[in-house]
Amino acid sequence: MEEYNQAMASSYLQNDDDEYDDQVLFLYKQLMDLPFNKIETILQIEHSLYEEAAEDPEDELIYIALMQVNTMLGNYDKAKALAYKIWDMGIDLGRAERYLYVNNLLNLGLLDMAASLLKPCFEDFNQGMKDYFAIILKFATITANTNLLERILTNPLCVGEEDYLELYKKYKNYNYIEHFKNVQKILLNELQGKICVYDYDITRGVFLSLDLSLYVNIDKAEIPEYEQKLKAKLQEYYASKGVEKLSNFSWSLLPISTHIAMGLD
Repeated sequence: MEEYNQAMASSYLQNDDDEYDDQVLFLYKQLMDLPFNKIETILQIEHSLYEEAAEDPEDELIYIALMQVNTMLGNYDKAKALAYKIWDMGIDLGRAERYLYVNNLLNLGLLDMAASLLKPCFEDFNQGMKDYFAIILKFATITANTNLLERILTNPLCVGEEDYLELYKKYKNYNYIEHFKNVQKILLNELQGKICVYDYDITRGVFLSLDLSLYVNIDKAEIPEYEQKLKAKLQEYYASKGVEKLSNFSWSLLPISTHIAMGLD
Protein backbone atom coordinates (compact mmCIF):
# COMPACT_ATOMS: atom_id res chain seq x y z
CA MET A 1 0.00 0.00 0.00
CA GLU A 2 1.26 3.50 -0.80
CA GLU A 3 2.34 5.47 2.22
CA TYR A 4 -0.06 8.18 3.34
CA ASN A 5 1.62 11.55 2.92
CA GLN A 6 1.00 14.91 1.34
CA ALA A 7 0.63 13.74 -2.23
CA MET A 8 -2.51 15.01 -3.88
CA ALA A 9 -3.90 14.77 -7.38
CA SER A 10 -2.51 17.46 -9.69
CA SER A 11 -6.04 18.00 -11.02
CA TYR A 12 -7.06 19.01 -7.49
CA LEU A 13 -4.75 22.01 -7.68
CA GLN A 14 -5.21 22.52 -11.41
CA ASN A 15 -8.92 23.10 -10.92
CA ASP A 16 -8.11 26.36 -9.14
CA ASP A 17 -5.37 27.55 -11.50
CA ASP A 18 -7.18 30.75 -12.35
CA GLU A 19 -6.90 31.89 -8.74
CA TYR A 20 -3.12 31.76 -8.66
CA ASP A 21 -0.24 33.62 -10.23
CA ASP A 22 1.17 31.17 -12.80
CA GLN A 23 4.72 31.59 -11.48
CA VAL A 24 3.71 30.82 -7.89
CA LEU A 25 1.86 27.70 -9.00
CA PHE A 26 4.85 26.65 -11.10
CA LEU A 27 7.20 27.10 -8.12
CA TYR A 28 4.88 25.16 -5.82
CA LYS A 29 4.68 22.24 -8.22
CA GLN A 30 8.47 22.24 -8.59
CA LEU A 31 8.80 22.16 -4.83
CA MET A 32 6.51 19.17 -4.49
CA ASP A 33 8.56 17.24 -7.05
CA LEU A 34 11.77 17.59 -5.05
CA PRO A 35 13.22 15.06 -2.60
CA PHE A 36 13.98 16.81 0.66
CA ASN A 37 17.74 16.40 0.25
CA LYS A 38 17.80 18.77 -2.75
CA ILE A 39 18.56 21.62 -0.40
CA GLU A 40 20.20 23.98 -2.89
CA THR A 41 17.21 23.80 -5.25
CA ILE A 42 14.76 24.20 -2.37
CA LEU A 43 16.61 27.35 -1.27
CA GLN A 44 16.48 28.71 -4.82
CA ILE A 45 12.72 28.19 -4.88
CA GLU A 46 12.45 29.87 -1.48
CA HIS A 47 14.30 32.91 -2.86
CA SER A 48 11.93 33.07 -5.84
CA LEU A 49 8.90 32.80 -3.56
CA TYR A 50 10.07 35.76 -1.47
CA GLU A 51 10.45 37.76 -4.68
CA GLU A 52 6.85 36.87 -5.53
CA ALA A 53 5.73 37.82 -2.01
CA ALA A 54 7.31 41.26 -2.42
CA GLU A 55 5.14 41.81 -5.50
CA ASP A 56 1.95 40.31 -4.07
CA PRO A 57 2.03 40.10 -0.27
CA GLU A 58 -1.61 38.95 -0.12
CA ASP A 59 -1.12 35.75 -2.15
CA GLU A 60 -1.69 33.06 0.47
CA LEU A 61 -0.34 30.27 -1.76
CA ILE A 62 3.10 31.91 -1.57
CA TYR A 63 3.13 31.57 2.21
CA ILE A 64 1.78 28.03 2.11
CA ALA A 65 4.64 27.19 -0.26
CA LEU A 66 7.15 28.92 2.05
CA MET A 67 5.71 26.92 4.93
CA GLN A 68 6.35 23.78 2.88
CA VAL A 69 9.91 24.96 2.11
CA ASN A 70 10.77 25.29 5.78
CA THR A 71 9.12 21.98 6.61
CA MET A 72 11.32 20.31 3.98
CA LEU A 73 14.43 22.01 5.40
CA GLY A 74 13.54 20.98 8.95
CA ASN A 75 13.08 24.60 10.06
CA TYR A 76 10.20 23.82 12.40
CA ASP A 77 10.00 27.23 14.08
CA LYS A 78 10.00 29.10 10.75
CA ALA A 79 7.35 26.79 9.32
CA LYS A 80 5.24 27.30 12.45
CA ALA A 81 5.64 31.08 12.23
CA LEU A 82 4.44 30.99 8.62
CA ALA A 83 1.48 28.85 9.68
CA TYR A 84 0.46 31.61 12.11
CA LYS A 85 1.10 34.33 9.52
CA ILE A 86 -1.33 32.61 7.12
CA TRP A 87 -3.82 32.19 9.96
CA ASP A 88 -3.58 35.87 10.92
CA MET A 89 -4.16 36.96 7.31
CA GLY A 90 -7.76 35.83 7.82
CA ILE A 91 -8.16 34.82 4.20
CA ASP A 92 -10.98 32.53 3.13
CA LEU A 93 -8.92 29.70 1.66
CA GLY A 94 -10.01 27.88 -1.47
CA ARG A 95 -10.43 24.12 -1.51
CA ALA A 96 -6.92 23.27 -2.71
CA GLU A 97 -5.25 25.89 -0.50
CA ARG A 98 -7.13 24.58 2.54
CA TYR A 99 -6.03 21.03 1.72
CA LEU A 100 -2.37 22.01 1.44
CA TYR A 101 -2.40 24.27 4.49
CA VAL A 102 -4.18 21.79 6.76
CA ASN A 103 -1.82 19.03 5.67
CA ASN A 104 1.15 21.15 6.68
CA LEU A 105 -0.53 21.99 9.99
CA LEU A 106 -0.98 18.29 10.70
CA ASN A 107 2.65 17.53 9.90
CA LEU A 108 3.79 20.22 12.32
CA GLY A 109 1.41 19.02 15.03
CA LEU A 110 -0.69 22.22 15.00
CA LEU A 111 -3.78 20.15 15.57
CA ASP A 112 -6.15 22.74 17.05
CA MET A 113 -5.69 24.97 14.00
CA ALA A 114 -6.22 22.00 11.69
CA ALA A 115 -9.37 20.99 13.58
CA SER A 116 -10.80 24.49 13.24
CA LEU A 117 -10.29 24.50 9.47
CA LEU A 118 -11.75 21.00 9.14
CA LYS A 119 -14.88 21.87 11.13
CA PRO A 120 -17.02 22.41 7.99
CA CYS A 121 -16.03 18.90 6.87
CA PHE A 122 -17.39 17.43 10.09
CA GLU A 123 -20.61 19.43 9.79
CA ASP A 124 -21.23 18.28 6.20
CA PHE A 125 -19.46 14.96 6.52
CA ASN A 126 -20.25 13.41 3.15
CA GLN A 127 -19.03 16.50 1.31
CA GLY A 128 -15.99 16.58 3.55
CA MET A 129 -15.28 12.95 2.68
CA LYS A 130 -15.46 13.83 -1.01
CA ASP A 131 -13.24 16.90 -0.81
CA TYR A 132 -10.80 16.14 2.02
CA PHE A 133 -10.90 12.40 2.62
CA ALA A 134 -7.13 11.83 2.95
CA ILE A 135 -6.73 14.83 5.24
CA ILE A 136 -9.65 13.88 7.50
CA LEU A 137 -8.26 10.35 7.81
CA LYS A 138 -4.79 11.70 8.60
CA PHE A 139 -6.25 14.04 11.23
CA ALA A 140 -8.14 11.15 12.86
CA THR A 141 -4.98 9.02 12.84
CA ILE A 142 -2.66 11.64 14.32
CA THR A 143 -5.14 12.65 17.02
CA ALA A 144 -6.13 9.01 17.59
CA ASN A 145 -9.74 10.19 17.47
CA THR A 146 -11.22 6.72 17.31
CA ASN A 147 -14.82 7.90 17.09
CA LEU A 148 -13.91 9.89 13.99
CA LEU A 149 -11.87 6.98 12.63
CA GLU A 150 -14.84 4.67 12.93
CA ARG A 151 -17.11 7.26 11.32
CA ILE A 152 -14.71 7.58 8.37
CA LEU A 153 -13.89 3.92 7.88
CA THR A 154 -17.51 2.78 7.98
CA ASN A 155 -18.78 5.53 5.68
CA PRO A 156 -19.95 4.26 2.25
CA LEU A 157 -17.72 6.89 0.62
CA CYS A 158 -14.63 5.32 2.19
CA VAL A 159 -13.13 3.09 -0.51
CA GLY A 160 -9.87 1.15 -0.40
CA GLU A 161 -9.36 1.27 3.37
CA GLU A 162 -10.44 -2.28 4.20
CA ASP A 163 -7.13 -3.03 5.92
CA TYR A 164 -7.41 0.04 8.12
CA LEU A 165 -10.99 -0.90 9.08
CA GLU A 166 -9.85 -4.42 9.93
CA LEU A 167 -7.01 -3.03 12.05
CA TYR A 168 -9.35 -0.64 13.83
CA LYS A 169 -11.67 -3.55 14.69
CA LYS A 170 -8.68 -5.47 16.10
CA TYR A 171 -7.76 -2.51 18.33
CA LYS A 172 -11.35 -2.37 19.50
CA ASN A 173 -11.62 -6.11 20.14
CA TYR A 174 -8.31 -6.15 22.04
CA ASN A 175 -9.36 -3.16 24.15
CA TYR A 176 -6.38 -1.23 22.78
CA ILE A 177 -8.31 1.90 21.77
CA GLU A 178 -7.34 3.93 24.83
CA HIS A 179 -3.74 2.74 24.67
CA PHE A 180 -3.53 3.71 20.99
CA LYS A 181 -4.61 7.23 21.94
CA ASN A 182 -2.14 7.49 24.80
CA VAL A 183 0.82 6.13 22.83
CA GLN A 184 0.16 8.66 20.08
CA LYS A 185 0.03 11.45 22.67
CA ILE A 186 3.33 10.35 24.19
CA LEU A 187 5.05 10.34 20.80
CA LEU A 188 3.70 13.77 19.83
CA ASN A 189 4.45 15.33 23.21
CA GLU A 190 7.98 13.95 23.44
CA LEU A 191 8.80 15.03 19.87
CA GLN A 192 7.09 18.41 19.95
CA GLY A 193 9.01 20.84 17.75
CA LYS A 194 10.94 17.96 16.17
CA ILE A 195 8.42 16.25 13.86
CA CYS A 196 8.23 18.01 10.50
CA VAL A 197 6.35 15.35 8.54
CA TYR A 198 4.04 12.66 9.90
CA ASP A 199 3.50 9.80 7.45
CA TYR A 200 1.79 6.50 8.12
CA ASP A 201 1.03 3.25 6.37
CA ILE A 202 -1.10 0.19 6.96
CA THR A 203 1.04 -2.88 6.26
CA ARG A 204 0.47 -6.61 6.12
CA GLY A 205 3.38 -8.59 7.51
CA VAL A 206 3.20 -11.11 10.30
CA PHE A 207 0.56 -8.79 11.73
CA LEU A 208 -1.66 -6.17 10.14
CA SER A 209 -0.05 -3.00 11.47
CA LEU A 210 -0.19 0.78 11.58
CA ASP A 211 3.37 1.98 10.92
CA LEU A 212 4.33 5.59 11.58
CA SER A 213 7.22 7.30 9.80
CA LEU A 214 8.09 10.41 11.78
CA TYR A 215 10.46 12.67 9.87
CA VAL A 216 12.35 14.82 12.36
CA ASN A 217 14.82 17.70 12.41
CA ILE A 218 17.21 15.71 14.58
CA ASP A 219 20.77 14.95 13.51
CA LYS A 220 21.05 11.39 12.23
CA ALA A 221 23.70 10.58 14.84
CA GLU A 222 21.35 11.66 17.65
CA ILE A 223 18.28 9.73 16.50
CA PRO A 224 19.22 6.43 18.30
CA GLU A 225 19.38 8.34 21.59
CA TYR A 226 15.91 9.81 21.01
CA GLU A 227 14.60 6.37 20.04
CA GLN A 228 15.90 4.83 23.26
CA LYS A 229 14.30 7.57 25.35
CA LEU A 230 10.97 7.10 23.57
CA LYS A 231 11.08 3.33 23.94
CA ALA A 232 11.76 3.71 27.67
CA LYS A 233 8.89 6.20 28.01
CA LEU A 234 6.50 3.89 26.19
CA GLN A 235 7.64 0.85 28.15
CA GLU A 236 6.99 2.80 31.32
CA TYR A 237 3.48 3.53 30.09
CA TYR A 238 2.76 -0.11 29.16
CA ALA A 239 4.02 -1.27 32.55
CA SER A 240 1.87 1.27 34.39
CA LYS A 241 -1.21 -0.02 32.56
CA GLY A 242 -0.29 -3.69 32.83
CA VAL A 243 -0.56 -4.25 29.08
CA GLU A 244 1.72 -5.70 26.44
CA LYS A 245 3.32 -3.50 23.81
CA LEU A 246 0.98 -3.03 20.85
CA SER A 247 1.88 -5.69 18.28
CA ASN A 248 -0.12 -3.94 15.57
CA PHE A 249 1.63 -0.60 15.89
CA SER A 250 5.15 0.60 15.10
CA TRP A 251 7.00 3.87 14.66
CA SER A 252 10.35 5.02 13.35
CA LEU A 253 12.29 8.27 13.47
CA LEU A 254 13.85 9.39 10.20
CA PRO A 255 15.92 12.46 9.27
CA ILE A 256 13.77 14.98 7.43
CA SER A 257 16.36 15.07 4.63
CA THR A 258 15.58 11.45 3.73
CA HIS A 259 11.96 12.16 2.77
CA ILE A 260 11.13 11.52 -0.87
CA ALA A 261 9.32 14.04 -3.04
CA MET A 262 5.76 14.68 -1.86
CA GLY A 263 4.50 14.74 -5.42
CA LEU A 264 1.42 16.06 -7.14
CA ASP A 265 0.46 12.69 -8.55
